[in-house]
Amino acid sequence: MLLQAKLLRVIQQKEFERVGGTELIKTDVRIISATNRDLKKAVENKEFREDLYYRLNSFPISIPPIRHRKSDILILSEHFVQKFSAKLQKNSKGFSKRALKLIYEYNWPGNVRELENTIERCLIITDKDIIDVEDLPAHLRTGENNTGVEYTGPLFSDETVIPFEKLKEESIRHALNITNGNIVEAAKNYSLVELQSTV
Repeated sequence: MLLQAKLLRVIQQKEFERVGGTELIKTDVRIISATNRDLKKAVENKEFREDLYYRLNSFPISIPPIRHRKSDILILSEHFVQKFSAKLQKNSKGFSKRALKLIYEYNWPGNVRELENTIERCLIITDKDIIDVEDLPAHLRTGENNTGVEYTGPLFSDETVIPFEKLKEESIRHALNITNGNIVEAAKNYSLVELQSTV
């Protein structure tokens, strides 16, 4: 709470003193802050200053976890493969279709950081240029036999209401299926990035 008071002073008065110093330093900065905690609840529980909360909350941006942004999983997976391939000096071509299906269907409770760490681990342990199911952690492989809900017949009817998230999932599955699991081609040909940005 003492640190919160000091931070509030910097934001309000635009001045601070260095640790151990006596000189008053003026500052004019833009602050971007992030948290995975519910700050409103923390304010109610007297764990976070209300005045600081409203100072920081002037322009909030809420980012849902990736389990609610399924198309981002594919884009981020491709990004991390490229990132760690360069770092580990490997020539990875991405994922097999079965491995990509498991990555796509997993809920990622650890969010983007878990996805990043998982892909780095896969690239470290694999000796092939394609990441396959056996390269994935055990808790991802257990989902291999899980099947999603399948819709048959006409896509829309008077009797069936299909959740929009399910329509997105099926579109992505179809794109990956006909491009043989190539994320880049699926995104180019089926505008997955555009689809994600319009939601």
